Amino acid sequence: MTPNPDLDLARKVVKFSRGEAFLLKHVVFDVIDSSGPSNVQAFYLSTNSCEGSNFVSIHPAGINPYSISLGTGVAFAPGTAIYCNSGSHVRAWVYLYGYELPPGAV
Repeated sequence: MTPNPDLDLARKVVKFSRGEAFLLKHVVFDVIDSSGPSNVQAFYLSTNSCEGSNFVSIHPAGINPYSISLGTGVAFAPGTAIYCNSGSHVRAWVYLYGYELPPGAV
């Protein structure tokens, strides 16, 4: 994800191919700027560009990488997009780790 200082702007992180499902196991938010008030510094990952269906969220305490294990994982159907919504004046690179699954597995 390209770092972005704008308030509540959703950026598409990835769109999975229509041929394969995806099992997300781990997320890393590498925070590079957290200059705003702490009450609005947050990142949310969702399957739409609004904050209504978040499956991961963090409130970073400073400029550091934050690693989140998703246990057994979160499965996504083929063609699903993942967006990152961020609060005011907080920017990060977002890394998603997991593996592809056959389309019928989700």
